Amino acid sequence: MMFAGIRHRFRLNAKATSELGNLGPTGRAKVVGKAAPGKQLLVAPITGRSCVFYSVEIGEWFNGTKTPLLDETSTEVFRIDDATGYALVDPSLVQSILKTRRARGHSSEALGEHRILLKRNGFTMLDEYGELRSLAYSETIIAPDDTICVLGAVSQRSDPNGAASYREQPRQTVLGADGDTPLLLCEA
Repeated sequence: MMFAGIRHRFRLNAKATSELGNLGPTGRAKVVGKAAPGKQLLVAPITGRSCVFYSVEIGEWFNGTKTPLLDETSTEVFRIDDATGYALVDPSLVQSILKTRRARGHSSEALGEHRILLKRNGFTMLDEYGELRSLAYSETIIAPDDTICVLGAVSQRSDPNGAASYREQPRQTVLGADGDTPLLLCEA
């Protein structure tokens, strides 16, 4: 995992930044801009902070070893805006390498939030011996107006809210993953 993060950083640094208003209909692009909600703001499951994207990992400590228990990432489409335009970001196959706005803690600090998240994913707060699980969490978010960098595959789709011209359906630019490479998100 560590080497994958380093490889992704090299990939990000090697690619020149493009302006959103100058993106072609296809290809790969690296853009920098401000995050904005898509349809609605999300609520981070552990800390309850407003965000446009979140990623949560919960691990269980047992006999000095942390075992991954669950990993949940939001899939709600959000926007990235720069001075030249905007694009939608589809985080369904994201490889997040964000470092900002990260919260870490233990189950004793957020017991209610852990319980809700675990229940949603088919777990309970008790382990197989009936003991309270010793959980550690990590939550990473992108808040509205955070400046982020996105590297992804560019595609076009019809814009249901745009005004159609005489011969053409309005289009939206979408940044997402393609078959070979995941979508990369990082702080700018």
